[in-house]
Amino acid sequence: MGVGFVVKKNFKHLVMDFKAISIRICTLRLKGKFYNCKIINVLAPTEVSTEEENESFYDLLQNTYEDCPSYDVKNVIGDMNAK
Repeated sequence: MGVGFVVKKNFKHLVMDFKAISIRICTLRLKGKFYNCKIINVLAPTEVSTEEENESFYDLLQNTYEDCPSYDVKNVIGDMNAK
């Protein structure tokens, strides 16, 4: 279980940063022509997870989103209703 990214060799030079925030959240920052792009890849806890686990995950996701530079294009991708 976990998240990650696969980047083709052609686009490897555009990768500015990669961070594994937790086993369920990681980020990739790509160089763009006009704006840089920050992609946040997530795997949400399942519905059988405790309320505390869910809150912890979404708090960490919100902090990760807010830590992105304000001038970057931000995309959140992944499985948000994992079962």
